Amino acid sequence: MVQQPNDPNDPNAPAQQPSNAAPPQREVIVTGNGAGGGGMGAMVGILIVVVVVLIIGGFLLFGNVGGGSDDSGLIDGDVNIEVPDGGDGGDGGDGGDGSDGADGGDGADGDDGDAG
Repeated sequence: MVQQPNDPNDPNAPAQQPSNAAPPQREVIVTGNGAGGGGMGAMVGILIVVVVVLIIGGFLLFGNVGGGSDDSGLIDGDVNIEVPDGGDGGDGGDGGDGSDGADGGDGADGDDGDAG
């Protein structure tokens, strides 16, 4: 059965809106931190940039670690520092002067005189 348009004179017919009427309006409630959520993405981006800069700086300073030519990098990976041996010790000091000789003993007693 084909639906017939409502008779405008029928009191029981539902009300019709004109064809150019605006659609019903809905209230939109925005919650949350829509724009504030971008802070996390910015921090992750900065972290990635810092890591890349550290990696590139490491290659510039130390060269291709684990391979490549020895001339790569500003700092050579194999740093050999030779420390010379210490010199000989100095000569010992001179010996002390000898002690003085002992004093001579007392002289022997004289002979007894001749009998009178």
